[in-house]
Amino acid sequence: MFSGKFRPWGDTSWVLSKIDHKLWNFIGCLSTEERCTEAVRILKSAGVINSNIFFEVLDPVTTVKHTQKIERNKKTLEAIDSEIGNNIHQLDLLVEDITLFNKISEVVNQSIPNIILDISTFPKRFFFPFVKTILQHSQVENLLITYTNATKYPESDLSEDPEPWYPLPLFRQTSFPEDQYDLAIVGTGFMPFSLPKLLKDKHSKVSLRLMFPFPPGPPNYHRSWEFVRKIEKYYTFKEGDEIIRINSLDVCEAFDHICSASNYGEAKVLFAPYGPKPISLAMCIFASLTGSPVYYTQPKLYNPDYSTGIKDCISYCIKLDNKLLYSTTDC
Repeated sequence: MFSGKFRPWGDTSWVLSKIDHKLWNFIGCLSTEERCTEAVRILKSAGVINSNIFFEVLDPVTTVKHTQKIERNKKTLEAIDSEIGNNIHQLDLLVEDITLFNKISEVVNQSIPNIILDISTFPKRFFFPFVKTILQHSQVENLLITYTNATKYPESDLSEDPEPWYPLPLFRQTSFPEDQYDLAIVGTGFMPFSLPKLLKDKHSKVSLRLMFPFPPGPPNYHRSWEFVRKIEKYYTFKEGDEIIRINSLDVCEAFDHICSASNYGEAKVLFAPYGPKPISLAMCIFASLTGSPVYYTQPKLYNPDYSTGIKDCISYCIKLDNKLLYSTTDC
């Protein structure tokens, strides 16, 4: 499937070389993962950063290892730019929605008109409302999203103790009673938590699309299929349900598939963004444009060894020179 609109994406240094020089206001997330430092390092080296703001998202329970790794990454960031240490906002992972909205709005207002949002280590509970707020802000002229691949993930669980199935902030269903959905689009990740039972109990009649990252590479391949197997244990696949193989980094392809599956926004769609963040980003953009609900089982605790190493840093052009490059009318 090919979109008629050109949406530049690729290696961050390459993307920066292909667009007009601008000074950008960077928003990132300080975490235990080394990759949280990579995007700002590249941008600082390129001389395109005007300001930096980082969020430190605090799990309800933290360990000594969490603290040690965050301090290590903070020192790395301060070596890149000594001012970063003065621009770190701490928020609890499960902070009340209104507090989260207010902080996001404050930061976005400080960061206009040119914003780079690094979603590499932001929890989805944070980066989804960030993206929607930025897209709806009339004074944002340019938006790049960066994502850094990790070298390796552990074989142990990446997160624990999920919250109940609940809409992400700014992505709840506004009508009552709740709409009947035509389609559920689910990202395939490592851990489905309570998703399989919820599909069976509440959404067994909707058409299901599983967006399967491909090729995920070993051992991720087996973990992604285990995710599917756990869904099959509770949910009987119907005629018309599909597993759609998507390049795990290709936001454009994922967005176009969503457009096609939803009849370009005509169908009522429910999203469950498990799996790779670039595929989740495509869901986020579409849901932001169409007012679609997004549900998730937010973990309360992330593994301090969530990932190791830095592979590559990808940039996605979402808005350039006041032109939004993603819409449901020209997928």
